[in-house]
Amino acid sequence: MLNEKQTRFAHAYVACGGNGRAAAIQAGYSPSSAAKSACDLLKHPRVQDIVQSHRDAVLKGQKTSMWSRT
Repeated sequence: MLNEKQTRFAHAYVACGGNGRAAAIQAGYSPSSAAKSACDLLKHPRVQDIVQSHRDAVLKGQKTSMWSRT
């Protein structure tokens, strides 16, 4: 189970376009350790699940909009 800060990181990671350092800072981690925190957080299976579900949703939306254009 993730705590609130870890969950914020997972959602911010997607919103920041995969920029782990920026996502960690946005989630409330210290700027001086944000890159290391991001690296550690991205190894967490639940963080990976959240990121993957966001990516799947985006890809699904892109496929839907591609087909609706034709």
